[in-house]
Amino acid sequence: MNRLTENSPFDYLPSANYSILFDSLSKDSNSRSTCKDLTPLTSSVNARLASIGSFKEFKDAATPDPCLTVDVFRETTFYAEQSRMVSTIIRVLGFLVVAVMAVGAVFAALSAMYSTIAARSAEIGTLKAIGFGPANIVASFLAESLVIAVGGVRSAASPSFPSTDSRRGY
Repeated sequence: MNRLTENSPFDYLPSANYSILFDSLSKDSNSRSTCKDLTPLTSSVNARLASIGSFKEFKDAATPDPCLTVDVFRETTFYAEQSRMVSTIIRVLGFLVVAVMAVGAVFAALSAMYSTIAARSAEIGTLKAIGFGPANIVASFLAESLVIAVGGVRSAASPSFPSTDSRRGY
């Protein structure tokens, strides 16, 4: 199955032979030496080549014509150039959103930590009153955080859906 001839976007585009098109658009149809400005007529042209390897031959044949101001690209290069500005804008906006979200996450974490310490101020005062130093209090809070984190990892790693084993009754 030839992908260029069956249900291809190229099937719906107008097509013409280069020499016939050039002769019909030139000022003097009997001479190829006179040039007419074709810029208002076309912005891009797709060419269907006989094979993948014939691209260099086509490029060499299309560029020396003085009547044509041509840049010959492969289709992938052409579309990459066309979308470069849009992808740059999307990338810059994405980085801006990431930066704003990162700053927001830092302030949210600081707020959560401050409210946690404020809520436990009585507990911290009690620990200081019975003789714990600041380093011991920090170590106890870190140990508590580690135990909670390990428990969270264990619960996240365990399957959260019931077994489909019919012997268990559910």
